[in-house]
Amino acid sequence: MRKTLVSVILVLLCGFISAKVYKPADITPVHLQDQGRYTSNPDGILSDQAVTRIDAAFRTVEDSTGIQTLVAVVGEIDPDDCFEFTHQLAEKVGVGRSSSNNGLVILLSTGERCVQFATGYGIEGVLPDAICKRVQERYMNPHFANGEWDEGMIAGAEALKEILLKGEYDDDDDDLADTSVLYVFLGILLLITGLVIAMYRKSRKCPKCGKIALKQVSISTISNHNGVKKELLTFKCSHCGFITSRNRTSYYSTGTGSHGSGPHIGGSFGGGGHMGGSYGGGHFGGGGAGSRF
Repeated sequence: MRKTLVSVILVLLCGFISAKVYKPADITPVHLQDQGRYTSNPDGILSDQAVTRIDAAFRTVEDSTGIQTLVAVVGEIDPDDCFEFTHQLAEKVGVGRSSSNNGLVILLSTGERCVQFATGYGIEGVLPDAICKRVQERYMNPHFANGEWDEGMIAGAEALKEILLKGEYDDDDDDLADTSVLYVFLGILLLITGLVIAMYRKSRKCPKCGKIALKQVSISTISNHNGVKKELLTFKCSHCGFITSRNRTSYYSTGTGSHGSGPHIGGSFGGGGHMGGSYGGGHFGGGGAGSRF
């Protein structure tokens, strides 16, 4: 019994010791070796068939749009922050063209149980953060939660291919999202309308009888100078005959202000980095999205 227990412990320890922890510098950009390859899969987490399909999807994307992709599928990572790891990797390799910053980096870390996208400045318009997140949650994470690495990565790659080729995200769920936005807008509009009506009723409520029956019967100017006009408004209740007065102040332009030229707004763009290999030195900000499963 003791020998069996010791053997099990040794096997587990060997597993922990042999498990490689990857730094961004350890990821081989296979695209530099073979222009038809995009997926670095050093731990063999994905099957060869899955890698082939993912590579084919992103080859189509680059051939059609020029957008360059790097996919990294590994177990453990260092730093263990998926966002930090992915963006370090993106900048290190320089995925995308320096002239257009059209790079996309995808990380799947099975050890951290995370998927992360990093998008270059040039594709944030077609692939904004919200769409990156939607692709992960809709197509990838349901598979990843069950350990279906091949299925999740293929589904994500195909979804991204369709979006990047079309230049937009097209999904029936967006109609529901647009409808929800419309309902929110209408709700806010109704709320504002209700507040305006309530304020009007309050201003027309008679302090004596409580009826909404005050009507303006006269208006006289108290003062009018330096862009400030003060008036006296008189109201009479059509129900009980009660008379009340209120002051009103309004402001207007005197036309004496000076006009000058506004500040000049402009800028310049520096040249791109040196083109090296099959990647072009693209740069990344904080674009993309990440999620855990």
